[in-house]
Order: sequence, then C-alpha cells, then structure tokens
Amino acid sequence: MNSELALLVDIGSTYTKMISVDIGRNLVVGRSAAPSTVGRGVQHGLLEALRRLTGEPVSSLKEGLSPFGHLFASSSAAGGLRMVVIGLVASLTVEAGRRTALGAGAKVIGGFGDKLGPQEISRIEELSPDIILLAGGTDGGDRDTILHNAMAVALSKICCPVVASGNRECAGEVAHILQSGRKEVRTAENVMPDLLKLNPVSAGKEIRDVFFERITEAKGLEVVKQWFPVIMPTPMAVLQGASILSQGTSDAPGLGELIVLDVGGATTDVHSIAWGKPKHGGVVMEGLEEPFAKRTVEGDLGIRCNASTIVGHMGLPAVQEELGCFAGDSGPSSEAELLHHVNLLSRDTTRLPETPWEREVDFALASVCLRIALNRHAGRMIGEIHSSMAMKPFLIQRGKDLREVPHLIGTGGIFSYQERAADLLRRSLQNQGDGVLSPVSPALHLDSGYLLWAAGLLQEAAPGTAFAIARESLRRVE
Repeated sequence: MNSELALLVDIGSTYTKMISVDIGRNLVVGRSAAPSTVGRGVQHGLLEALRRLTGEPVSSLKEGLSPFGHLFASSSAAGGLRMVVIGLVASLTVEAGRRTALGAGAKVIGGFGDKLGPQEISRIEELSPDIILLAGGTDGGDRDTILHNAMAVALSKICCPVVASGNRECAGEVAHILQSGRKEVRTAENVMPDLLKLNPVSAGKEIRDVFFERITEAKGLEVVKQWFPVIMPTPMAVLQGASILSQGTSDAPGLGELIVLDVGGATTDVHSIAWGKPKHGGVVMEGLEEPFAKRTVEGDLGIRCNASTIVGHMGLPAVQEELGCFAGDSGPSSEAELLHHVNLLSRDTTRLPETPWEREVDFALASVCLRIALNRHAGRMIGEIHSSMAMKPFLIQRGKDLREVPHLIGTGGIFSYQERAADLLRRSLQNQGDGVLSPVSPALHLDSGYLLWAAGLLQEAAPGTAFAIARESLRRVE
C-alpha cells in the first residue's frame, strides 16, 4: 500500500469514474471510466474501472484497492439522494430546509408548508423519498405546526429517516413523537433559528450521515461502504470542490468568488461561491439570508430526460434559433425534424449523438438549460421603497447579486466538447432580463479534466492537493 496514493471514485447512473492522485506530489497519476452496473451490483463496474486504471487483470475489490492509502467515493446513482422538505412557511422554513438539503447534495422532490393534511401525507407517500427534513418555527417561535407535522408523519406509512431541524424548544417532543411511530429520527439544530437567518451546517451533517449509513444500502452501494470510509452525494462533492477553488488554502490563495455551471441529462446545477450582498448603497435585502456556498438544481432542465420540456419552456422557434448559433451545414434544420429529434431524446435518455448535427442539437439544448438555470439562481431587483427621509427610493434586492462575480466555470459532460465551451458559457449570460443580477463580464473557464468532484472529495483530508488538482484542471476559454 502506498500511503501517498489516493483513489477517488464517482459512481454515476451511467459511468463509474476513477481518479488516482499522488498526495505527496499534488498530482493526478491516473484516470479511468467504465459503465456503471447499478442494476446487477456496483462492484462489477468498480472492478472494470480498476482494471482500466491499473492495466492489470484485477479479480477482486480487495486486490484492486490494496495499493491505495486513501479511498473516497461519491455517487449520484439510482436517482441520487431524493428528499422532501416540510416546514411552516413556504418562503421561510421550507425554503431554508430546501437550501440546506441542496447544499448537502440532495435532490429536493417535494416541499410542503403549513400543517400537513391527509392529501399532503398521501403525496409524500407516493413520492417515496429517501429522507425527510422536518423544519418549522424559529427558536422560541411556533411549536404547533412542527408538532402537528411530526404526528402526521409518525402515523403515516412513510418509512424513510427523518432529520428534525426546527424550533429547538420542542425538539425533544418532535423526536419522541416520531419515535413513537417507529420512525428513524435524527435531531439537528434549527435550519432557521431566527427570522431570515439560515443555519444549514448541523442539518447538512445529519443528512450526509444518513446518506452514508442508510441510503448507500438502499441504492445498492453497500459494497462500496465496506471499502470507502467517505461516500457523499456527487453534487456535494462538486460544491466542495468549487469552494476550495474559490477560497484556496493557507498556502495558496483561491480564485475568489466564482460560479460553476453543470448541465446533465436530467438536471442542471448551478453553484455560486459568493456572498451576493448589495454592491452599492441605497439597496435593501428582502427574504431569507443567502449562503456563501449555494447550490440550485433545476429538475426540469436536462438535455435528455427533459429535452421536450425545454422546448415547452422556450418554444420551438427559440430552440431552433439557438441551434442556428451552433449548427453549420451538417444536417437538417427544419422545425419538424428538430421536434422529432427532441422527442426521441426524451424517450431514449441514453442516446449519444451520432452525427455533427445531433451534437449541435445537444449544444443548443444545453445552452438554453444553462441560461435558464443561471437566471433562476441569480438574485433580482424586485422594486423600490419610497421614504420621506431619503431623497431617492431604496431598491429592493432578493437573492444574490452576482453581477461582479469574476469567474464562470463549466464542468461536466457537455463541456467535454471543449471547442464549444466558450460559446456555451458566453451564451448562458445573454438575455437574462431586466433586474436579474447575473454575472456581467466574468472570465470564462473550463474544468478541462473534470476534476471538481474529485477535489471536493479530497477537500478535508488533503486540502492542498484538492486545491492543486482543481486549479490545474482549470483552463481559460475565450
């Protein structure tokens, strides 16, 4: 075993990726990928990836993993970490819970405010989440709603773990109610202890612990758990990689504030590492406090599962116009042919582009996804407040002001076509609309080695190496 050698693994629904890193030299020394085998056991895909990485006929995980002194893994297989958030007010505790869940790498599949009734409980049972985040009430505030909702969950057929993260003055009662219904419960600090104050750390840790201890088994990842002491949701690994790239280490300065865009077949993720506070006087903030490291995931924006939805959002002529920015003379361009192909992509989500024109359709769909996702992630100026005490009205800002963020980074599958990375990033900034606080003129970068997730896995154990490989993977594009 080489104590300086680390193996970083990401088990996706389609591919299992491996990166080997020499921590002593801060150097990537090998990489491989193999089809994931979630249906018949992820160990088969892991073994094949190890064989491709080492060039040896590895016969067991024990043999293949023995050279490595450090083992870290992430996974988005089998739908990732599917989560429901329950709170008091949709725009406050439900939103605080949603942001906490997204920051922990979850996919929020439902959000419910106020007191749950039979219809809401039935809907949650139908959604069949992997985990529930139960919030509600500031510390010392409302108790009735979270106690009611705890009882509703306790009496239901819901069988997933519950992270209770509401009013601390009734945390013990909430846990007791859930346990009386034979629910597994973890208690965390309140996600919104004071009005508009976000506190995601404690609940985020509990969510990650549940993912490692319980969800890995439900996703067929128990064999990975036997060998890897750290397993986290892939989106969380990317967010952590973006964070260390932004902030650097004690020995190496980071890039500063940045945004990472990641479009896939089913979703589009946006990660901003930025405070987003008002940049000028005369602006007041409205709404829930924004986290420095923020992730949003758009479940209706993916270039396979949601290809038809994208056309529905934008209209076929707009997608056709977008295609014109990427397409040459390589294939058909009529709206009928484009619509036929888009519908085909939605039905066959594993389909890869077979012609230059089909690749250009992917670029056009990705460009639309990135633009919409960045628009939703950014904050807005939503109005004015007039005061007799001030000569000018105050502007009202909701969300992050990202206009002066200096770096925009593309990572993930579509950006593997590196020659179009600059076009995709540049077009994501266009036509954002009045009042939208998206970046104005950032430097454009590509995660050329697709290493942000790997850097995120290494962040705690070897921050210097994590920063070094993330920085080395970054390539400026114009």
